[in-house]
Amino acid sequence: MDSLGLTLGETYPMDIFHAERHTNESNFRIETTIQCFVTPPPA
Repeated sequence: MDSLGLTLGETYPMDIFHAERHTNESNFRIETTIQCFVTPPPA
């Protein structure tokens, strides 16, 4: 994401598509290093 030339403080759209193949016990997880979504470690 750092190489996209985004500007701090601006808002950008993010489209995420998820297709579920199971009818039960399904999981969905997104991992990111985007700072506004990362929970800081306990002090």
